[in-house]
Amino acid sequence: MSAANDNAPKVPATDGRWWLDEQEEHRGDRIMQAAQRIWHQCEPARAAMLSAWRLYSNQPLVGSGTQPRMYRRRTLGTVGATSLSLNVVKAVCDTYTAQILRDEPAVMFQTKGGDAALQRKAGQLGKFLDGVFYDADLYIRLPQLVLDSCLFPFSAAQVFEDWTEPKKPRVAIDRVMAWEYIADEQDARDGRPKNPYKIRGIDRLVAMATWPDQAADILVKAPSVSDFDPSLFDDDGTGLSDQIIIIEAWHLSSGKGDPGRHVISSGSVILLDEPYTRRTTGIELLYRLPPTTGIWSSVLAEELKGIQREINQLLNKLKHAHQLTASGHWLVEQNSNINVNALDNQQGSVIRYKGIIPQFFPGGTVPAEIYAHLDRLYQRAFEIIGVSMSIAQGQTPQLNGSGKAILAFADVQSQRFKPSYRQLQHFVLRLGREVIGCARRISDKHKSFAVNAPGKLMKTVRWADANLEDEEFVMQPKPVNKLADDPVGVMDQIQNLANAGPQYMSPTAGRNLMTQVPDLEAWASQMNAAYDLTMQMADEMLENGEYTAPDGFLPLDPPDGDGAIKWMHLRLLKAQLDKEPDDRCDLLRRWLVEAEQTDQESKAAKAPQPGLPMGATMGPQPPPNAQPPPQQQAA
Repeated sequence: MSAANDNAPKVPATDGRWWLDEQEEHRGDRIMQAAQRIWHQCEPARAAMLSAWRLYSNQPLVGSGTQPRMYRRRTLGTVGATSLSLNVVKAVCDTYTAQILRDEPAVMFQTKGGDAALQRKAGQLGKFLDGVFYDADLYIRLPQLVLDSCLFPFSAAQVFEDWTEPKKPRVAIDRVMAWEYIADEQDARDGRPKNPYKIRGIDRLVAMATWPDQAADILVKAPSVSDFDPSLFDDDGTGLSDQIIIIEAWHLSSGKGDPGRHVISSGSVILLDEPYTRRTTGIELLYRLPPTTGIWSSVLAEELKGIQREINQLLNKLKHAHQLTASGHWLVEQNSNINVNALDNQQGSVIRYKGIIPQFFPGGTVPAEIYAHLDRLYQRAFEIIGVSMSIAQGQTPQLNGSGKAILAFADVQSQRFKPSYRQLQHFVLRLGREVIGCARRISDKHKSFAVNAPGKLMKTVRWADANLEDEEFVMQPKPVNKLADDPVGVMDQIQNLANAGPQYMSPTAGRNLMTQVPDLEAWASQMNAAYDLTMQMADEMLENGEYTAPDGFLPLDPPDGDGAIKWMHLRLLKAQLDKEPDDRCDLLRRWLVEAEQTDQESKAAKAPQPGLPMGATMGPQPPPNAQPPPQQQAA
């Protein structure tokens, strides 16, 4: 073993590969040096981010920390001085965000050839993931993440285990700003860097509370953000924050002879140093459109910068033109004898003159072509992302045709957003995979790990009841609702369903939907209530062994045969095929027997009595010894 070490190549002191075992003594300093070098490489990208942000919000990013910002403090007199009067960048980015999030992406788990128990576990896994997303406010943050992908080269989210409360751990999802995630250009040329870094400023006292074992070293040795980059110094003398630099660094393993490493450090202070066997860092990137190479994609705000500049120039010219033409002028002949100081706006004033009468010239008008060009530029900005002006203004497009034409229009428009929406779907899928990995690591230390799944009733889902091996399931985007959401399209779908016959939509339901609020989702949920209730009873019997008697108000065996008895029978056959326990299948058989009896009794009660005409039934029998009516007594 010693001979092998003697033959191993020596690592020079200047080697930047901090993950090597030979760099253990100076690992924190090597990480600091590597991160500083890459940070300065990314300076042009940060300048572009600042420019894009100011185009969108008219406000700079200010404050201490690792972020692009203006270095001149804004005073009360300068606030709003640089506002854009016609901000097309903000309008386009907000419209893009709204269009992408028309249908929130969700995750579904599918098993391949799995039995019923495995399928139920996959269903529990889906509920568990929904619970984590709900607890982490992912769907509340999605609009901000999508907007970040418009303003910056990418947006990012980090999934990690939160042990702030040791007895109640959770999976957290944190927003990561684009300038906080960096990687070397050569390392990231394929978009998958092996050695990425996350740079973030944090208050010194907060860091000492987060890592109490290293609190003494953090107090003395941790470098400030200005030590990392002097341009980040922004001390206003208040002493409200003492920001130090925190660097989280990864080295992803490339094979057996190249082990992975995960380190969190602040200069020479090592806060966490551990071997790393995972293939991802837990930070997932969301792109509007993926980059050709590297991790830096094109920015929508930058693409619109040229149009915004030309709009600004036109507006500036129009402003001066209106200032010149808004107030008219008095035309006085040069040789006229008139006191020009007497020209005022007083009513009934007397103006004495000799010679040619003075005339008032109201001024010229701005050519209509300039306004047409301004409108054309504004419209072209929306066409870059594939949005019509009617959609951007929240209006129904003016199309000649029925609701089908508008539905087709919406489908064509959605094709322009399909690549971006696909990016969002897979972004949520990758977050789901990271959540599953975090849940497994938490459950190794906390066996009763569980989350509350959202729904009609918050239900606790234990990880032990949802855990599946990777080879037992496939993650896929959940299909979105295919019902129309445009009012004209909804009315057209209602008319088509009503015309298809009463088996699809009754005339009463069609009239109500046409004359009231047309909510197709509520109608579909109501129409499927009988089937959903039957399947819910079957699932409770198979999963929990809890018997629920058949409800006489269910359509047990209607004339067309498509009722609860048929649905439960098919569910029983599927349970037998999946080799469900016999005692659970017996509950379904018991349900079917009782349902048959209930249905026969109901049909017998409705059947006509012997001796009565068809369709008539026996009325209620009079009580014994009842007195005849007064009319009969009088007779």
